[in-house]
Amino acid sequence: MVKPSHGVRQKSNRAEGYDYAGAGSYYVTICTHELQSIFGHIEDGMMVTNAFGQIVTEEWLRIAAAPPDIELDAFVIMPNHFHGIIVIHDAEPLVRATPCVALGAKAPAVSANETCGRQAAPSGPRATHGVARTNVGGSPRAQSLGVIVGQIKSASSRRINRLRETPAATIWHRNYYDHIIRNEKDLDRVRTYIANNPANWRFDRANRLPKETLTP
Repeated sequence: MVKPSHGVRQKSNRAEGYDYAGAGSYYVTICTHELQSIFGHIEDGMMVTNAFGQIVTEEWLRIAAAPPDIELDAFVIMPNHFHGIIVIHDAEPLVRATPCVALGAKAPAVSANETCGRQAAPSGPRATHGVARTNVGGSPRAQSLGVIVGQIKSASSRRINRLRETPAATIWHRNYYDHIIRNEKDLDRVRTYIANNPANWRFDRANRLPKETLTP
C-alpha cells in the first residue's frame, strides 16, 4: 500500500537524477497549509466536498483541456489533502482512458458515458476517478510534474482566497509528495489506496493532527 506522509513538514522526496519532465506515471499528494481541513468533511465513509473542495476538483479537471501528452487518472479530494495520479507520456499512454467512477463521493459520479474532462466542470460536491488527457500548454519535456502541480495549487489558491475574501492567504503546503509508479501492479495499489482513502479517514494520521476547520 502506497502511503504518503501527511506531516506538516514534508521533506522533498524527489528522486535524485530522475527526469520529472519525462514520460512516467506519478502518484502525488498535496496537503493544505498546516493541515487545515478546508475542503469538506467525511460522512459515512464518503467525502463531501464544500465550495473550496469543488474548486480543487475543477482545477484538477481543467488540466484535461486538450490532448495528448498528459493524462489524469484516479484522484480524490480529502478534508485537508489531495491524492491524484498524473501520467506524462511521449507517445503511447501507460493508462488508457476509462469511464469515470466515483471515489468516496457523496454525490453521483460524472457520466460513465464520458471520460473526465470532456464536459463542463462538475457542479456538485464529488470526488471523481477517471482518465483525462491534456497538453497543459506544451510538450511533456517542457511541463514537468512540479509545473503541473504548481498550476493546480496556484489556480485553486487564487479562487479560494477570492471566494472567502482572504487575499494572498496560504492554502497549500509549499511542497508535495510524489511516488513514481513503476508498473501496473504498483498502479493498482495506488488506485486502491486512493479509492479507500475516505473510508479510512478515521485511521489517517492527518485526521488526528490539530487543524482548523473553515467553511465557505
